[in-house]
This record gives sequence, structure tokens and C-alpha cells, in this order.
Amino acid sequence: MNLGGVFPFGQPSTERPPRRPAGPADAFVLGVYPSALHVRWQPPAYWAGRQARTVSAMAVDVEPVVFWDGANPDPSTLIAAWKDAVGFVDGDDVGCDGHVGDVATNGSSGLLVSALTLEPLGIDPASVWMTDAVPWLFVKYGTKTKREQGDVLAEVYNPFALVQGRQLATLPRRPTSVVAHAAEHERSRLRSELLESGAPVVLTFGEEARQVLERIVDAAAGPPTRKLDAEDYGSVGSITVEGRNIAWHALVHPGQRALRWTRAHGLWTGTWAD
Repeated sequence: MNLGGVFPFGQPSTERPPRRPAGPADAFVLGVYPSALHVRWQPPAYWAGRQARTVSAMAVDVEPVVFWDGANPDPSTLIAAWKDAVGFVDGDDVGCDGHVGDVATNGSSGLLVSALTLEPLGIDPASVWMTDAVPWLFVKYGTKTKREQGDVLAEVYNPFALVQGRQLATLPRRPTSVVAHAAEHERSRLRSELLESGAPVVLTFGEEARQVLERIVDAAAGPPTRKLDAEDYGSVGSITVEGRNIAWHALVHPGQRALRWTRAHGLWTGTWAD
């Protein structure tokens, strides 16, 4: 199912394939959907006075790999290559595209998965099969008090693109239920990936990923079948796919930094060996 679209300045949004380890997988990591390469975009000065605003983090291309950690390749290299690919024209005059720079959030989810989960557990990220419940990027739309990526496209970039002669951004809106969408359209793929990986353990990141896994397997048991809770956080359960039993730990989304969850996560990684 093709859910592609077009990013600001013209790069196509393409499907993110799983990250496959070179050998047998030590673990299988399931996220929700991919992130993107982001830039800080300052529209050209000539556009000033037309309600143009600097965008602190605008998605402009697919992330290079699932759970990209922002290090390999580094954002500056990717941004330079992106500017060449889309013909970005630095400057403030008519016909120019303004200025772009890196943002601190590039690769943050992948970095947190590696640094705060896999490495404390003694698992080499290179030995992990990483994938998403839906392999396509979506954008959210916000409220009057909170601007999201969809609002940036509609209110800031696309009006500029119309005047500049740039292609409009058309990234798909986040489904009302990512869980229902994945369970209907991605079940076969996810089951095949689980079996092909040969991983002895699955780590789901986020409540939606937890629900997706439970819905696409043949059977599931244990604490992960319940909504994420700090009390029994990370407690082991199991799934069964075509007669194969795999251990399962349900964890919070890597972007979740509330104190009760960071404390629960830290305690869990510290007792992994037990």
C-alpha cells in the first residue's frame, strides 16, 4: 500500500525498509512509523511581511534508515546532499529559498533506543532487526496553541511554494488509528519479518506498537498484553507466530521523557540480567 507523498522542496516520501542485521538478530525492535530528516528553515527576507515564520524543525526528507541515530550518516552531510537534490537556493532575494540548518532532534529516537535501551542491555544495535508498524511517514495537524508538521506545510511552506514555483508538500495525514491501519494492511509483512529475523526477543516501543504486535500475532500472553504501566514495566511476556514462541517486552516510546517512565525504564534496564 503506497502512502507516499512529497516533502517541502520536492523530495518524495518513500517506504522505509527494515534494518536487517548481517547475521542472526539478537532482538527485534518494533516502532510505530518512521521519522524524517528535519531542517531549521528561515524563509528568504523578501518573503517577510507575508506571515512567513522561521520553522524550527521542518521535515524535508525520509530518515536514511529506520531508527536513525543521527550519527551515521551525520545530519550535515544529509542536509548538504538534500540541498543539491532539490536545488535549494541560499539567499534572501526573489527566487531564493532562504536558509536552512541542522536541528538537535535529528536522529533522537534512534539514539535513545540505542543509548537508553539496547546498549544498557548489552545488545549491539548492529545485531538488531528494526522496523516500524507502518513503513511510511505521516504528519500530524495541531491546534490553535500547538503547531505540528501538517500546519507547517499548509500555513508556512505551501503558500511560499505557490509563489516560488516550488512543488507543494503533500505528506499524508496521520491515520485516526495507526493501530487499526497497521493491523489491516501490515499484518503479513510484520509476521514475515518476525519469522525471518529469528530474534529470540521482541521489544515494542510505545503503546501503539504494543497494540499492533498483539493484534498481528497468533497468541500473546503476560504483562505486555496490558496497557503500559509503570508498576510492571518491561515485564516479560510472550508471543506466538506460526508455532514459534518469542519473548516480548513492552516499553515506552523513546520520545517519552516523563519522570515516572524514565525511572521505570531505568530500573528495568538495570535488572535485565535478573
